[in-house]
Amino acid sequence: MSSRQYSSYRNGRGSSRRQEYDEDYGMANPTYSAEQETTNRIVSILYQLGDKGDIKRSLELATPILEKEFYNHKAQFLEAFRICLIRVPHKIGIYATVTGLLNVRNFETAKEIVLFVSAALNTAFMEVHFRSVKLIVRYFAECVNSNVLLPEKFVSLLSDLFSVTTEPKVRQERSDAFLFVVLSTIPFVAARLNDRAPDQLNMIFNGIDARFLTRALHRSETGLVETFDALAMYSTKKLDLLWLQVQNLKSDNWKVPILNKVHEYFEDILSQGLQHDIPAVSIPSTLTSIKFNYQPKIWVFDDSLAIGETRWAHLPPTNNICRFILDDAITDLICIFSLNHKECSLLLLHLDVHLNKSYLSKYEYSFIESVIECLFTELLRFPKSQERIVYYETLIVDLCKDALDKVPIVFGRVIKTLFMRLDSEKTITDGMDVEGVRRLAELFAHHLSNFGFQWNWQAWDFVLQKDPLSAQFVFVRETLEHCVRLSYYDRIKNVIPENFEKHGLIFPQSAPSFDYKYETAEKCGDEGLFLLADLLNKSISVRADAATVEQILVKVEKYASGQTVEVEGKSITPGMTTGFSENAAREMLITCVMLQGSKSFSHILNVIERYLPLLQKCNETMEDRAHTLHVTAEFWKDNTQFTEIVIDKLTNYRIIDPQTVILWMFRPEFLDTQYSRFYMWGILRNTLIKVNLKAEQISRKLEDAKSNATSFSEISGDGIQALENAMEASLREKKETFVMVFQKYVELTSSKIRNCAAEGTDATSTSWWRWVVGFFREVSRAFKEDVEQIKNTVDVLIFTPDLDPNVVKLWNEFKNLSDIHSDYLA
Repeated sequence: MSSRQYSSYRNGRGSSRRQEYDEDYGMANPTYSAEQETTNRIVSILYQLGDKGDIKRSLELATPILEKEFYNHKAQFLEAFRICLIRVPHKIGIYATVTGLLNVRNFETAKEIVLFVSAALNTAFMEVHFRSVKLIVRYFAECVNSNVLLPEKFVSLLSDLFSVTTEPKVRQERSDAFLFVVLSTIPFVAARLNDRAPDQLNMIFNGIDARFLTRALHRSETGLVETFDALAMYSTKKLDLLWLQVQNLKSDNWKVPILNKVHEYFEDILSQGLQHDIPAVSIPSTLTSIKFNYQPKIWVFDDSLAIGETRWAHLPPTNNICRFILDDAITDLICIFSLNHKECSLLLLHLDVHLNKSYLSKYEYSFIESVIECLFTELLRFPKSQERIVYYETLIVDLCKDALDKVPIVFGRVIKTLFMRLDSEKTITDGMDVEGVRRLAELFAHHLSNFGFQWNWQAWDFVLQKDPLSAQFVFVRETLEHCVRLSYYDRIKNVIPENFEKHGLIFPQSAPSFDYKYETAEKCGDEGLFLLADLLNKSISVRADAATVEQILVKVEKYASGQTVEVEGKSITPGMTTGFSENAAREMLITCVMLQGSKSFSHILNVIERYLPLLQKCNETMEDRAHTLHVTAEFWKDNTQFTEIVIDKLTNYRIIDPQTVILWMFRPEFLDTQYSRFYMWGILRNTLIKVNLKAEQISRKLEDAKSNATSFSEISGDGIQALENAMEASLREKKETFVMVFQKYVELTSSKIRNCAAEGTDATSTSWWRWVVGFFREVSRAFKEDVEQIKNTVDVLIFTPDLDPNVVKLWNEFKNLSDIHSDYLA
């Protein structure tokens, strides 16, 4: 392996967890110690095993080399071995076989490996790294196949893990996490256990069966419920599905044909080795941070549905354990290599090297279909994906470019399948979750931008006849708008069919632009205002200082109050019939700042920064800030991208505040026309992010100040007090902002119910309800930890007992969501 390839591997792990062994992670040119270099070299050897296709020959050549490395650098070898077990999951069978071959050569070598890996399992328990737990237990299962471990001892390990599910008053998440580990391990060792320890295997199986009989009742008692009704179709509960697959596996005499049983290449050699015990594991009695993902398994290619693209699925049946093994391996790679999308793409495209190719070819199965399906499953994971959406977007692009003959056609089939599921045939409020529609549209637009924006739009022309508030219509409209953002208006206009271009609602009739009120005297309605605005624009364009600009604004105020003012040597007097806003000066300042910054994002930032003190001075009250926001929105009303970004920057510079943005967003006159527009809800998300960032930044400054302060520094003490006051204010603002979001939700939904009742209609059956409540649901998911902090306040003050149950439903969903997580396990 080259240094570049190994560097790729080193960085290929989940973004939320830094690799334990890489102390220099993040350095441009890290310097490694001799011990680290040795570990790197051994990892490189282990990482390459089997990549050339001839796995048997690869292991024959590598085993004596690895044995020598073990003797010369035992500590580095063991650490490298641990790293590969938890970072290269598709090669666990290879690593177990290597252990078996080393065991035949020297019993003590294998013994030390088993002891070290067992210690790593205990560490994984303590650190609540359940993906590592799953993979290490799987390694022990493969060690049974490689004649390294006694089958009876391995069954004891499974029994210890399973016993957690029968603990008195066990938490549901704790129980299900251990149950998943046991169930996901059985397929890898069941055939050998059925041959060597059938009674013990049946004991485990019967115990699981009994657990599932009581699990539903226990789940009901905990109050933990599924909150993914919008995805109920085409999905199955994860543990229930895995249990069904394991039951079918037993009926099929424990045969798992998709596995490439590496140990079978060396059966005669491995049988000569002596077997080892597994040290007793230490399972902490309380793991309060243990998490289990209750997201259902979402199928794109479902063999039970003979409709659409699923009719041409080339994958094992959904109730077959081979489908789980394939999906699990792919999902692990996607998550582990989340910071190295290029390496992840290569690993996924060559995954079949480590599967039973004869089985895949016999049934003409395409593992690529599973790769793309798993990517979209991760994309549509709720309450949030494990990684940023851009990672999945980028990985799909890499896959398409690395395998142009295979991936693009599968990607197209998945998009078409999911597109047909956006809406339900039942009612307008059913169909895909609103957040799922948004994620899918943004991913699709990003993908098109990498391939010339080419798509068979004509195949979707039936959407033009649909309700403009249907999910399919909104999906196409928002995808095209996002494409314009990623390119430019005329480019997209030229690639879509004429009927899309001229529809009027699905694609804008003109390029994104701005509305400058003072363009002409006729447009602004007054010659004097036109001249004053022209003077102000000239001053800003030549970078006049703030004092000069403020003098012009004073003239605007005088003129608006009916006084005569002088503009460039000319006296102007307002007409007797002209009516002026009392905020004329602020309106002109904001409008002219926007005009001068309209060329690009950097221009607008430069102008705002140049006149920041003046802008802040003009926006000291809530009413002032609301007016500024209104003027800004009017200026950019034909450019949603600039609307989103400029409001974000005004909030960032504290010219306007988050609560002003929320009040502006949820005015009926704005909401009623924009509620299905993604940019509007993007403004809300960005605003809440800004509130969080402010609190986090002050918190970091406070921590730094405290760590640097001394008891002899009075200045440090004053600075710390100021930061503590700022921290208190930021937390108060954060709480008030999030509370306001739920206040507006209750006001809006309650009002909608009353108005619909007066008209004799059901509010919950309207498109308004689907989009507005759906986007509020997205916000509650996205900021789960923040909402948790105000849960009691919101419970008491906002969601009162007199509210309509349909209004309270979302809040109850959120409270249940508090016990539902996305984590490393699956």
